Amino acid sequence: TAGILAAFWIDHVVNQETESGWRFAIGVQLVPGMVLGLGMLAMPRSPRWLLLVGRDAEAETALLQLRGAGGTQQSESVLTSAVATELAEIQGQLAEGGCRDAGGGNWSALLSSVSYMRRLVCLGMLIQMLQQLCGMNAFMYYGTNIFEMLGYNPQPFNPVSG
Repeated sequence: TAGILAAFWIDHVVNQETESGWRFAIGVQLVPGMVLGLGMLAMPRSPRWLLLVGRDAEAETALLQLRGAGGTQQSESVLTSAVATELAEIQGQLAEGGCRDAGGGNWSALLSSVSYMRRLVCLGMLIQMLQQLCGMNAFMYYGTNIFEMLGYNPQPFNPVSG
């Protein structure tokens, strides 16, 4: 909701200045998306996935990059040993079948009664459904119209309805 409030105030200030203020408002929204996209390009591949497909050396390099290289010789050796320990843990999980049949799942396995994932999926769907059904989105979009239909001047309610 803080993001919605910030977006409203930016839009409110920009649209009062010019007729084409909506273009500026949309352009401002593109900035975080572009930063995220470019940041994702700089991220290494997942060490777990690299180990899963047998690229162990790349997994170690990726994990070192993710954990950050230390500045001193001693911190480098501590980091290297910590990374080796973490890689061994991941390999142990993979050997135990912690990621078996990667990419080979199906809906029936996901929603089967023996899987704990069924609860997680249902909980996620319930939370999303309740969020949509609470009516906040309708109020955000049609709040000023609702106040106008009730006979009030809708202008003072713009900040309230976002």
